[in-house]
Amino acid sequence: MDRFRYFGLFIFFLFVFGHNYLSLAQTTSAQSNGGPCGMPVFSSVVNEPNNLSEQQEEWLGEILAPAIQKAFNVIPDPENDYLDKLGERILAQLPPGKIHYHFTIIDLPANDSFGIPGGHIYLSRKIIALAQNEDELAGLLAHEIGHIVTRQGGIDLSHAFQTVLGISQFGDQKDVIDKWNRLLDMYATKPEKYNRKREDIEQLIADRIALYAMTRAGYQPSRFVEFFDRLAQTGGNRGSFWTDMFGKTSRNSKRLRELLRASSPLAQNCVVPQPADASVRFLKWQNEVIGSRFATAQEAVPGLIAKIALKPPLRSDLHSLQFSPDGKYMLAQDDNSVFVLSANPVTNLFTIDAPDTYPAQFTADSSGIVFYDKELRVEKWDIEKQQRSSI
Repeated sequence: MDRFRYFGLFIFFLFVFGHNYLSLAQTTSAQSNGGPCGMPVFSSVVNEPNNLSEQQEEWLGEILAPAIQKAFNVIPDPENDYLDKLGERILAQLPPGKIHYHFTIIDLPANDSFGIPGGHIYLSRKIIALAQNEDELAGLLAHEIGHIVTRQGGIDLSHAFQTVLGISQFGDQKDVIDKWNRLLDMYATKPEKYNRKREDIEQLIADRIALYAMTRAGYQPSRFVEFFDRLAQTGGNRGSFWTDMFGKTSRNSKRLRELLRASSPLAQNCVVPQPADASVRFLKWQNEVIGSRFATAQEAVPGLIAKIALKPPLRSDLHSLQFSPDGKYMLAQDDNSVFVLSANPVTNLFTIDAPDTYPAQFTADSSGIVFYDKELRVEKWDIEKQQRSSI
């Protein structure tokens, strides 16, 4: 729901630029585009210049996505395509675009979701667990799609490129990547303050898109409102004339108020019937996501030839790793042990208990390992026999 909190680990500052924008009430006013079934259109923010094409936004997303998936454990979709199909159902209610969407579950320790330019949307396992039905999940997904379909990321980035680098034109993929790296390098010299008002506006626009798209897709908009109320812990508090007058209405209460105002149903002929088994299927899928034991970090290792699981595994706090002179063996060492391995195939041969010893070395003929401890006691081990030998 807060698209900046975790995305900010990588490029938070690039999406929070702004000057003086219209008031919240003015900016979030929306009219229907194309009759009673038309998508809302907005008076500002999303109409600001966007110098990035959809393809160029996708190229930026391709840079950012691997870093996010490396930072957070990725949970495979238990049905492989459950989120994809739900996303497609929502996107079918919105104007067509060229962006390719990717929906990913991550093991984030918070009730949150966020998206980045280029169509990458991330939902935490925890927020999926909090949803009580598919309507709530559909609203959450539609909200993140709302940020992307209105090109908010591209607009904010266009402003960043223009402000920091004076750039308003982009070329091929290499040009976009080069300018992105220049932006990262130069941002520290020309930082801009976080614009909370702009963030609030963008959230409300995404909320309006979410309510429209989920309603057309056959889901109940009131359930997304309930979901937000539960997530934000507003307890149904929408503020009042008096709290507004004295500046005591919280941001979340204002947002809840706008959600309630915009959650009226559409005409029946605008709505696509919901699948009959949606409720049962959602609960089954949700339980599988919650119980998933396959949370693994995505790896990006350029030039990786092979990956081998060692049994038993080495410890993670190794401080020494080397090959024998003939290339047949390897040794790895931590504070308590020396691990001896064959090099081809990589296999853990045996382990030597060696607390508080100095770095071990292979003998010149590669047949043994020698090390000494702080008391200057020397040990030599025969690799073939896997036992201690005389010096």
